[in-house]
Amino acid sequence: MVVVRGEKILMPVGPQQQVVIRVDEAGFLGARQTERLLDVVRELGKSGVQVKLHLLGDAKQMPGIQAGNLLGPLQRLGARGEIDSARLTDILRQRDPGLLEIARGLNRMDRPLAENAQRALRTLQGRREVVEIADQAQLRNAVVRHYLEESKKPSRHPRRMESGEPQRVLLLTSTNAARRELNSEIRRERISTGEIAEGNPYAVLVPVRQGVTVESYRVGDTVLFCGETRPDGHVERWGTRLNTEAKVTGINRERNLVQVTYSFDTKKHDGRELSRTVTKEFSAADMAGKTALYREEERHLSAGDRIVLLKNDSRLDVQNGTLGTIREIDLAGGALVDLDGRAVRIDLKRYRHLDHAYALTIYKSQGATVEHSILYAPCRSEEAKTRPAEERQAAPEEQYGRTTYNALNVAVTRAQYGTRIFTNSMEGLVRSVETVEEKSTTLQGRFAGTERRLGEKIGKQEPAVQVPASRPGTPLPVPSPAKEIAAVQKVAGRELELTLPRGFGSKLER
Repeated sequence: MVVVRGEKILMPVGPQQQVVIRVDEAGFLGARQTERLLDVVRELGKSGVQVKLHLLGDAKQMPGIQAGNLLGPLQRLGARGEIDSARLTDILRQRDPGLLEIARGLNRMDRPLAENAQRALRTLQGRREVVEIADQAQLRNAVVRHYLEESKKPSRHPRRMESGEPQRVLLLTSTNAARRELNSEIRRERISTGEIAEGNPYAVLVPVRQGVTVESYRVGDTVLFCGETRPDGHVERWGTRLNTEAKVTGINRERNLVQVTYSFDTKKHDGRELSRTVTKEFSAADMAGKTALYREEERHLSAGDRIVLLKNDSRLDVQNGTLGTIREIDLAGGALVDLDGRAVRIDLKRYRHLDHAYALTIYKSQGATVEHSILYAPCRSEEAKTRPAEERQAAPEEQYGRTTYNALNVAVTRAQYGTRIFTNSMEGLVRSVETVEEKSTTLQGRFAGTERRLGEKIGKQEPAVQVPASRPGTPLPVPSPAKEIAAVQKVAGRELELTLPRGFGSKLER
C-alpha cells in the first residue's frame, strides 16, 4: 500500500501485474525520499510485478531542500547512454516567439549555463524587459505598478477571455522579506483603488526557519511534531504523537531548551473521554529536523485576495504551495476559495497555514504557468559589501537575496507571453546569475552503479523527442493560442508520503 497526500493506493501484487510509478518534479527528491521510493519498487519486483519508474524533472531549476541529489547524475548517465532516458527538446509553454528563443537559450547544454544566463539577460535588455533603478524604494514602487498594470490586462486564453478574466501574473523574489513587503504594498494599492475591501483580520501561521539554538523561538510560536526519520527511511513519532501542534510556553537560553505545551483527548477504561494537557522541555538542537516551527501573524483577508496554502490537508484535498483566489468570506470566517477552477470551502479559524500570494518566492513558483512573470532581483553592490558590519546590519542580506542561474531560469520560463526583470544593478545581476546551484550527492563515488540499477527499473529505452532544427534567422514555429487545458497544480515542495510494510530496508549508502 502506498499513501500519497493521505490517500491510500493499493498496489497489485503477483506475476503478470504491471505498475508505472511516475514522479513529477523529480529534482526535488532527497536521498531519503528516493530510498523509500526504491523500497517500493524493490518489494513490488520481489512479488513478480513488472515495475516501471518514471522520473520527470529538470536539474537546471531550483534544487531540492532535502539532502541528496538524484536527477542531475541520472541525466548525465542518460546523456552517455548508460541508462534509459528521454529528453524533451520541444518547449510548449512559451507562446511569444522571442520568449521561446530565450527559454531555449537558457536550457542549452552545449555551453556553460552561466553563459546562457548572461546571454538571456542581454536579450531581455534589448527587448526592454529589464528595468534598472538604483534606489530601493523606487524600485519596489516600479515593481508594484507593473504588477498592477499587468494584472488588469485581459487574459489571452479564449475561455478566460470570454468570461472577462484578467491574465495571470506571477511576481517572484528570492527572499521572504521582499515577498512580505511586496504583498503588503500590492494589497494596499488594490484597496485604495477599490478592487478589494480591507477585509477582516485573521490569525495565520507562517513558517519560521529553525536553527539549533533557542534564538529561533518565541513564546507563543506553534511547533508541529513531524517525527524522526529512521535509517530505513520510515518516519516514527518523536517527542509526542505525529502531527501534534504545541505552543511554545517557555525558553531556557542557558540550557538551550524549549518548553512546549499541548493538549489531546483520550479515553479511560470505562469509556469516559478525558482531555489532558502536557508540558515538556526539548533541546532546540534535537527539535531541528523533527519539528516544524510556525509563527502567528495577522493578515487581513477579503474577497478577491490572492492566497497561497502552506500546509498539506487531505481532508480539504489541498497541498502546500497551492494558489487560489478568495471568492467570498462569511461572517463565521468560512472562505470559498477558487483553486484555479476547483472551489474549496476553508474555515479560516481552523486552517491557518496560508498567506497572501501576489508575490511568491521562486521555490513556491516552480511548476507554475502564467501569462506574464515578473522577477524582483535587487543585488547588493560591491561597495555595500565592503562597508562596516554595523552598516550592513541596516540592509541585511535577506533583503537582497541571491538571483542565481536557476532562479533566473525558473522565473523567466514560467511565462507564456511576457516577462519583466527589476533590479537595482544590472552589473551586479550579471555577476549573480553566473552562480549555478547544483547539489552534490552523498552517494557519489559509488553512485554510478546505483544509478544503473535504478535505470534498469525505469524501463526500456524511449526515443528522445526531437524537433526540426531551425535555420538561422528563421522564426521558430509557435503554436497559436490553443484551447486552455485545465490547470494542474505542480507545486515545489509537494510531499510524497510512502507507507511501507515492516521489514522494508535499503543498503543504499548515504
